[in-house]
Amino acid sequence: MKERLPTAVALAVLATCCAREPAAEGSSVNPFAEGLRGAALDTVTSFNASGTRSGTPLAEIPERFWAPEIAELDPVKVLWRSNNLAMVLRDPGNDADGFYVCVPFSSYYVADGDVIQLTFQGETYRLEPQGCP
Repeated sequence: MKERLPTAVALAVLATCCAREPAAEGSSVNPFAEGLRGAALDTVTSFNASGTRSGTPLAEIPERFWAPEIAELDPVKVLWRSNNLAMVLRDPGNDADGFYVCVPFSSYYVADGDVIQLTFQGETYRLEPQGCP
C-alpha cells in the first residue's frame, strides 16, 4: 500500500500547484482554499456530467474524475456530497481526516473553521472546510 502524504505536506503541495493570482495586499482571500475550490469545482463538474452518480446524497468519486491538483495529493478517497467535495487524506497525526470543499453552484455551505463529520460505508471522517463562505 502506498504511503499517504502527511496533511502538512499535502497543504504545501496544493498551495503551490493550485495558487492562482496572488491576493491583493490586505485581502482575506486564502490562495490555498481558492486553488482547492477550483480543483473541487473541476472534479464535481466532471463527475456530475458523467451521469455515474447513484442519486444518493453521498457518493464516492472515482479517481478518473479527479482534477490533477487533487490526484497529486493522493487522497484515500474523494466523496461527492450535495455538489461539494470531501477529500479524505487520513493523516492519523492530525485532528482532521481531510478537507471539505464548497463549490460555487452548491446550495449547501458550511463556515470555514467548522468541522464536518461524514459517515460513508461505515467509516466516519472529520473534515476541515476550505473555500467555503
